[in-house]
Amino acid sequence: MREIKEHIKTKGDPHLWWGHTHTTPPMGGRIVYLDEFDVPTFGVTMDRVAPCPCCTPRHRKYKSGGKIAWFPDEAVIRLIGPQCYKSLDAEGHELAEHEFRERQRREKYARYLITQLPLLPEIVRTGDEVLEMAKAADEFRETLQRRLANTLFLRLWENVRNGVLNLIVRTREIRAGADGDHQMRTVDKHERYATIEGWEVLDPRATKIAPTLKRNIDRLQVMRFELGQKQDVRDADDLTLRRAAQTMANARKVIAAAIDRIALERKIVSPMTVATLRTWGQLDAATLKFSLRRNGRDLLVGRDRDHCCPIRIPPEMERTLPVLPHLADE
Repeated sequence: MREIKEHIKTKGDPHLWWGHTHTTPPMGGRIVYLDEFDVPTFGVTMDRVAPCPCCTPRHRKYKSGGKIAWFPDEAVIRLIGPQCYKSLDAEGHELAEHEFRERQRREKYARYLITQLPLLPEIVRTGDEVLEMAKAADEFRETLQRRLANTLFLRLWENVRNGVLNLIVRTREIRAGADGDHQMRTVDKHERYATIEGWEVLDPRATKIAPTLKRNIDRLQVMRFELGQKQDVRDADDLTLRRAAQTMANARKVIAAAIDRIALERKIVSPMTVATLRTWGQLDAATLKFSLRRNGRDLLVGRDRDHCCPIRIPPEMERTLPVLPHLADE
């Protein structure tokens, strides 16, 4: 097949390859699609480039999606159009097309796993490290939200939604009354003071990171064991190959998402965010008056500086985030 595709790539005439059979296939014969190809036009705009022995042996018909077709009953190869055999044997074409796509998928999964499996130990190690950080981040988020809502009764989330801190600014405006007369009125408006990072940790709708992460790491370990029983990945059945490839891809995405989310949420205890919240919360015009500061591993939050509740910041949450190894196709 490499020789055929190289000929098409350099010559642009599939029907002139030396091994191509120009005769029309017999009715009811078996057919196997081995590969696909596009016919180059070398800069010339053309829609119909190559003839097809199935239906138009003397006229050019197709350009893209040509098929290298093997006819085992005759032991010959024909280079045909993408749907051309369907006109002779619709059922045979559909069966060959289905088998070809299934074979493509199997080869894709096998190639993917052969390339990526050497990275699996490092991915699992990274996942385990991130899992410890995720558990700490989940614990901190849950404690922070619970203390704010049930102990301090501070509606911080409602006042920092989307990371925007506002001030209440009182202004005088002229407005028309119901009788049409214009009157001077006092109006309170929100004015942006600053923005902060890490506000997502306050969202009561936020889900835990660790459970999904752990499920995917466990699946990786199971997949690693199953494939480890095979001398060659390609010895695995189609279902095992597909599940293994999907497990690898999904776990990698979940680990990467966990790293990103931890990096984002822990910014709530960063020096810049804490300083901004502390200054804003002390302003008379702030939409929420409160006290917030950090003392070592404690985040101190309260309605005023003298009545603060300590919220422990787990050291695991602030470890250096690991770097997930890049996959070979990235």
